[in-house]
Amino acid sequence: MSDKQKVLIVDDKAENLCTLEKVLKVTDAELIKAQSGNEALKAVLNDDFALAIFDVQMPNMDGYELAELLRADPKTWNLPIIFLTATSPEDKQIFKGYESGAVDYIVKPYNPAILVSKVKVFIELHAQKVELHRNREQLTAVNKELEAFAYSVSHDLRAPLRAIEGFSQALLEDCPDKLDEQEKDYLQRVASEVRRMARLIDDLLALSRLTRAEMRIERVNLSELAQEIVARLREAEPGRDVKIVIADDLFARGDLRLLGQALENLLSNAWKFTCRSERARIEL
Repeated sequence: MSDKQKVLIVDDKAENLCTLEKVLKVTDAELIKAQSGNEALKAVLNDDFALAIFDVQMPNMDGYELAELLRADPKTWNLPIIFLTATSPEDKQIFKGYESGAVDYIVKPYNPAILVSKVKVFIELHAQKVELHRNREQLTAVNKELEAFAYSVSHDLRAPLRAIEGFSQALLEDCPDKLDEQEKDYLQRVASEVRRMARLIDDLLALSRLTRAEMRIERVNLSELAQEIVARLREAEPGRDVKIVIADDLFARGDLRLLGQALENLLSNAWKFTCRSERARIEL
C-alpha cells in the first residue's frame, strides 16, 4: 500500500490537467485526474484525498456545484478544496467560491511556486491526520490488550491467593498451641500481604476500566473529594488516631473519576504508611 498522499485535480480541458500535473509533480503526491464533476465524484468514493483542485467553469456541473455536493457528503465534507480558474477575479465570484466550501481561490495566471507551497501544506496536514488516526487505532488495540491482561491476571491470581490466605488462617485457628508468637506473626504477615496483593489486583482492574472510559473535563472540588475519602478511611479503621488537615476550596479542572482515583490512592497510601506513627499527620 502506497504512503503517498493523493491530490484530485479536476478540469474539463486535458491540456490544463497536463500543465497542472507538471507543476505539482515536485510535491511527490499521487495526482488523480478528472475531466468532469461526475468523474470527480466517482474518484472521491474510491480514494481518500489530501486536497482537491477544481476549475470553476466546467460543462454540466461547475466547480461550485461539485464543491457543494462534496460538502454535503459526510465522507468528504472536510476535504480541502482550492479553486484554480481563469474567470475574472470579481469579489462576488471569490465569495461564491468560499461559500461553496473552498479553502482558497486562485486566479490564472498564477505563480507555480506559490501553488506548490500551498499544496504541500495540505499534503502535510493530511499526512499528520492519517498518522493520528493510525496512532489512535494502535492505542485502542493496546487498551484492549491491557483489559484482557487485567482480567487474565485477576482470574489466574485470585485462586492461589485465596488458598494462601485460607491455609494461613487455618494454621492460626487450628494450631494455636503449636505456634510460638513469632510464627503467628509470620502467618499474620503472610495473610496481610495476600490481602495487599488482592487490592493491587483490584486496582489493576479499576485502571483498565478507567482507561476505556471517555474523559469528561470539568471543575472538580478536590477538598470535598478528599473529605469523602477520609471519611471512608476513618469508618474502616475507627481506632486510628490521625490528624488530617485538608485545605478549603481546592479546585482543579479534570475528570472527576480519575482525580478521585488519584486522591484515593494518595490518601490511602498516606493512611496506610503512617499506621505505626504515634502522631500521624496527613495534610492536603
